[in-house]
Parts: sequence; structure tokens; C-alpha cells
Amino acid sequence: ERKQRIEQAMERMAISHRSQHFPQQLSGFTATAGRNFTLTGQRIKLAGDDPSVGITLTDAEGEVTRITDDMIALNQPSKLIFLIPAGLADGEYKLTVTTQYSSGQLLKTPRSVTKTLYIGQAPAGGGEPGGGGDDEEGGSPL
Repeated sequence: ERKQRIEQAMERMAISHRSQHFPQQLSGFTATAGRNFTLTGQRIKLAGDDPSVGITLTDAEGEVTRITDDMIALNQPSKLIFLIPAGLADGEYKLTVTTQYSSGQLLKTPRSVTKTLYIGQAPAGGGEPGGGGDDEEGGSPL
């Protein structure tokens, strides 16, 4: 039932076709404030007790917005679904996922992956070929 609800939500957001993409297929992607966002990748489950573990969005001025636990809808080893805060202004952000998870065990030191995320529309020429968006299916891979 949970999987079906997630698939239906992805279809409503017109992103269900991107669930099979790999990390190297994406450099920059778009999202909508106030909507769920899906990431796919390997070993991206949020786990560990280091204070840096989690998801952050950093704007061009360096202001960091942390995604709180109650905004995370799905936290699996290869898929994260979380709510983009409704109050975020359109623009370019650095999306950072930090975790200690690695193939069912915890690492001593957290590791992070950072990608460019555009809230609203990517600027003209922004986002590279293969980039995600609400017009493509599936999740945006890390």
C-alpha cells in the first residue's frame, strides 16, 4: 500500500519515469517549493548519529535550510523522498545529502554528496542534459 501511494504521488508530480536513473546521469535538476522531491542513488539512506547527517539546501547567499525528520517521507538505501519547504524562494541551491550509511552498516565518518538544485525553473542554459525536472519520470539521482 505504501509503495502504491508513493507511485501515485510520483505520477501526480509527473516524475515517475525517472526512478531508474543513475547518479552520473544528472548534474542539475529542478524542484517545486512545497512539493515532495525524490532522489535515487546508492547508499543514500540517512543514518548515523553524527550531527551533520541529513539533507540541507544552501542558497546563493550561503543560507542553509535543513530538511527536518518530519519532512522526510521515505528513507531507503536507494531512494529518498522529502518535502521541499514551501517558503523557499525560486533560485539555485546546493542540495547536500550527508549519511553514515554504507551497505547495511554505519561508517565512522559521514560522507556527503552535493548537487545543484533549482527551485522553480532552471535559468536559461542551466541544468545540464540528463538533468531532472517535473517533466521527467522517476527520481532525481545522486
